[in-house]
Amino acid sequence: MLKEKLESNGATVIMTRETDQDVSYPHASSSEELGARVNIASDAEADIFISIHNDSFTSITAAGTTTFHYGDEESVELAQCIQKNLVDELGTMDRGTRFGSFYVIRYAKMPAVLVEVAFISNPEEELLLASTDGRSKAAESIFKGIVKYFKV
Repeated sequence: MLKEKLESNGATVIMTRETDQDVSYPHASSSEELGARVNIASDAEADIFISIHNDSFTSITAAGTTTFHYGDEESVELAQCIQKNLVDELGTMDRGTRFGSFYVIRYAKMPAVLVEVAFISNPEEELLLASTDGRSKAAESIFKGIVKYFKV
């Protein structure tokens, strides 16, 4: 949904993967696999790197949206743009933008964020994430955040 929205508005989108399949070689370590994803973005000379996830926790009451950055000014700005739109559109609890040392945002050579849209371990948020409307709102929110970041 997000890819199509971006492309229909003139962006070139490079997906590091579109299924739950590794992009590195068989039996690669976690860091080799994550490094391969970062390399795809670097080789494409991407302007930004966005890693989209759903959070999980042992408690079913954990809830909300978080967007992580590695601390550089541009990544912080991108995180803030995306986070605000997601929380406003989805109505999820705002867990804020936070520093995170995740491999893909730490080693990306461009502004990079890791988005935790909502908690799949929370029954209400799981329903949101499973619904076409919820996924569509998430995609639209991230799209609007990207547009705001680029000031288009």
